[in-house]
Amino acid sequence: MTRNDKDRALVNRAIELCDIEGNGELGKVNNNPLVQTVLLADKLLKERENGETIYKVHDKKRSVTHYFKNVSHLYNDEFTQEKGIWIPDVDGEAD
Repeated sequence: MTRNDKDRALVNRAIELCDIEGNGELGKVNNNPLVQTVLLADKLLKERENGETIYKVHDKKRSVTHYFKNVSHLYNDEFTQEKGIWIPDVDGEAD
């Protein structure tokens, strides 16, 4: 089970526990800070699940960093790389 699977199971369980009326609609008790926290966790997890895998590649010789979707051709001692998720930052996003 991956970290994402574990996080999704935890958030889904929290949503079930916060569903006071039993109808799957948490919005009706949205003034509760705990419910707001669960909804935020769900939103952030959805963004991570839908994020795009990228690689941060640092060129040691030139001291520059670039981001790539595929780094299969960059396997040598001149580069260091980290795998990550890219989530677009959307200004003015509506709820």
